[in-house]
Amino acid sequence: MSEISDEERRRFTEEEVEKIIEAAEGQYKVLFCLAYASGMRFGELAGLHVTDFDFKNGTVRVQRGTLRDIEDTPKSQKGKRLIYLDTRTLEAVQTYLDGRTSSRVFMTRTGTPLKDGDVNRDMLKPLCRQVGIPAGTMHAFCHGRVSRMQDNGVNEKVIQMEIGHSSLRMTQRYTHFSPKSRRAKAEKLAI
Repeated sequence: MSEISDEERRRFTEEEVEKIIEAAEGQYKVLFCLAYASGMRFGELAGLHVTDFDFKNGTVRVQRGTLRDIEDTPKSQKGKRLIYLDTRTLEAVQTYLDGRTSSRVFMTRTGTPLKDGDVNRDMLKPLCRQVGIPAGTMHAFCHGRVSRMQDNGVNEKVIQMEIGHSSLRMTQRYTHFSPKSRRAKAEKLAI
């Protein structure tokens, strides 16, 4: 089994996400907000269409992803899923869409899907440096979301459904407990 780099294991904390979103502009502000609020993988975010959102019911449906400009269905049946979003994120997406009813949600100036490497290199890592936090990739939002859900006592099966993992074992690999969380658990379990 190959070693996973620290960068791939990186998770953004809630405080770091707030700093990143505050510093970001345009579609990237909404992309980063949605990445953390939904736990979606980058390809799923890049594959979103406006029609995937149901603002009345507060959901987004993951039906496709992109890889190298090609749209495809998620890699497993569990990848197709409905994610419930918070009001703040839904409002940010609606404001960003500004009445658009079709097309991709996030795209390049020419209408093609965003690419993970470009967003990481040209936007996210420079923003991390700008706000004074260790660099991370788009995947750090997903790890951060899973960890936050775990810290807040969300049932593992719900986390698995929301994130689209095929097994609880995979979901557990995404969980990182902060020292603050571990300290609080120790106090809660004290005799």
